[in-house]
Amino acid sequence: MKKDEAILLRAIQENQNIEDENCPLPREIVKKLNMNHKRADYILEKWCDKNWYEYGVCLDLGWLTEKGKNINTELEVPNEKKLHD
Repeated sequence: MKKDEAILLRAIQENQNIEDENCPLPREIVKKLNMNHKRADYILEKWCDKNWYEYGVCLDLGWLTEKGKNINTELEVPNEKKLHD
């Protein structure tokens, strides 16, 4: 797993574990991480193929499956961008 993919996965996992219906959606997380939206779409499609991610109408408004929530990135990322700063 590439560094940007691991950062995105970890950010979505952390935000989907919050019991708050106003938690950030993947689209908002991608913007806060300053990730290219085409790169994010590629990653999300890849996760769909692995059954880690599902969506309804818009790819970047989806959610992690139970399998996706349990993926451990095991990647130490120095200077990781924080969403809650």
